[in-house]
Amino acid sequence: MEYLDNYPSFKLAYMQGSTTGKELDAFADSDWGTDAETRKSISGQITRFNRTPISWRSKKQQSVALSSAEAEYMAVSDFSKEIIYLRQLLRNMGFPENFPQDGPTTVYEDNTACIE
Repeated sequence: MEYLDNYPSFKLAYMQGSTTGKELDAFADSDWGTDAETRKSISGQITRFNRTPISWRSKKQQSVALSSAEAEYMAVSDFSKEIIYLRQLLRNMGFPENFPQDGPTTVYEDNTACIE
């Protein structure tokens, strides 16, 4: 909150871009067991449409991960449900002509074991 207080003029800008930019992409990450009491991991997720953030969240995972790869996999797995929801929401809002993405949504992830 302090960051927002220090930069009140910063805003999210939704600009028209090229057709190739009108896609969803997503970033997912998690830590591994940093909650000292429960040893549960925290997932962080952000989704962009036309390279602009439209959805983000941070959430404690529901179960304890036994490895960093498992924590990352749980984050991506949980996040994939939201991506499916957002794709359908964009279509229902009348974006078919502006939402040409028929293929998969790219999810950026930094854990090699999870990616494999």
